[in-house]
Amino acid sequence: LGRLAAAPRDPERQLRLDLDHRALGALGLSAAEVAEQVGYVTRGETVAHLRIADPPLPVVVRQPLERAAPDAPALDRIPIAPPRGGTGGAEDETGVRPPPVPLGALGAAVEEAAPAEIARRGHRRVLTVGVDPAGAPRAALEGRLSRALARLDLPPEVSAAVRTRRADAGEALASLRWVLLVSLVLVMLCLSAEFESLRLALVVLLAVPLTLSGVAVTWWVLGLTVNVFTGIAAAVLIGIGVDDAVILVDAMRRRHRDAPPEGARSAVVEAALLRVRPVLMTTVTTVLAVAPLALTGAPAQELQRVLALTLIGGLAAGAVLTVCLVPVLYDLLAPPPRREAAPC
Repeated sequence: LGRLAAAPRDPERQLRLDLDHRALGALGLSAAEVAEQVGYVTRGETVAHLRIADPPLPVVVRQPLERAAPDAPALDRIPIAPPRGGTGGAEDETGVRPPPVPLGALGAAVEEAAPAEIARRGHRRVLTVGVDPAGAPRAALEGRLSRALARLDLPPEVSAAVRTRRADAGEALASLRWVLLVSLVLVMLCLSAEFESLRLALVVLLAVPLTLSGVAVTWWVLGLTVNVFTGIAAAVLIGIGVDDAVILVDAMRRRHRDAPPEGARSAVVEAALLRVRPVLMTTVTTVLAVAPLALTGAPAQELQRVLALTLIGGLAAGAVLTVCLVPVLYDLLAPPPRREAAPC
């Protein structure tokens, strides 16, 4: 099939301590007390901080270890002191405290391998085995793997399935679509509260497809694919496109409200011309800021280049279309301004 590669790193060595709770009860000890005393030996206890450097140096007190990395026999020889006044650890009539007992008398230390990292999907542990196909078609390879996994005799709690990178990308894009939808709803609510008009909020939101049209053209011309990075760029462009439209609509609303009925359209055009320069300057400065990322040729920065190209294409097309079409949409959809009645 090709070269196989398991996702997790090599397992790490760990020591597991299986305690005998009857022996603990005879000495008046609990598992937490034993763990605390073992911790004093293995990792120590921070008792102070020495402020001679930045950050301060911790002062750790611990019992001496036989080895820097203790094994199971060394752990069994760690002395455990019974508590004062405990059931089996109380001092006798002479006031002499019972001597410490080795940890091995209270349980057994078992050395075992532990995974270096644990991955989960749907609250279940998963192990990913990657397959690098050696020239085989991906569709045919996926079918062969599915049939091979179906023939495996696995325990009831274990399952195996074939998962492609395309499926992972599809899940990421699906979640990103929900994010975009929620952001549009929130923007619509904020605009409706600000302008006190659903029509004006709709005019502003119509700038979003104008901006995204530039994104689509950029993807088509440069042959870019839809992925998470281009989706993030599109989400950023939604905010920038809405900002430009808000600047135009707010200026046109003010001029429209103060203009006489016969000069309403002229007031809208005049307001749009006054706000063209701020909109274009915002677009130019943003394009210049992301241009270095688009000009890089390093393979490791290809994803950043895709994001920058998407931003540049969407900003350029969105700014031009917003300046040209938002005034027209405002003239068609904006409600008549509310005018206060003249005093008698």
